[in-house]
Amino acid sequence: MADFNGSLEMAIQTVQTGTGLEVEIHLGENRLRVTAHGQLIGDWDLDAVGIRAKKDGFHLLVEDDEVVIRTTDDAGFALAVGIRSAYPALRRHMAAAIKPGHDVEISPRLRPSPPKPPTPEPIGRQVRGGGGGPTTRAKRAALRTNP
Repeated sequence: MADFNGSLEMAIQTVQTGTGLEVEIHLGENRLRVTAHGQLIGDWDLDAVGIRAKKDGFHLLVEDDEVVIRTTDDAGFALAVGIRSAYPALRRHMAAAIKPGHDVEISPRLRPSPPKPPTPEPIGRQVRGGGGGPTTRAKRAALRTNP
């Protein structure tokens, strides 16, 4: 799906030091794989990862640990993993990234679902009590004339 470069930090321990491990982030087939210097750091199903976009990076909750990932393409990463809400500056970058002429992967999670066809009302069902609704004959006529 998409590859990104960035850094990874443990959310609590290294926020004070500001140092992070340089990592490569690979997204594909609903998987998030993080490697550093050719070594696997983690390989997770995206549905099992909680991801929240914050100003200091993407906070990932994986296996009861929180890590912070900073990428070189925050908008592309957010679109690729299916982030729906973010702080205003990231939202602007995401909107700019999906304009024509930009090569960015968009998660299927963000693509709109196809419209559902209308379900016709059952024929022959009568409204009790004369509620002023259309008659069975009018319903049949509407079904014949409407595509």
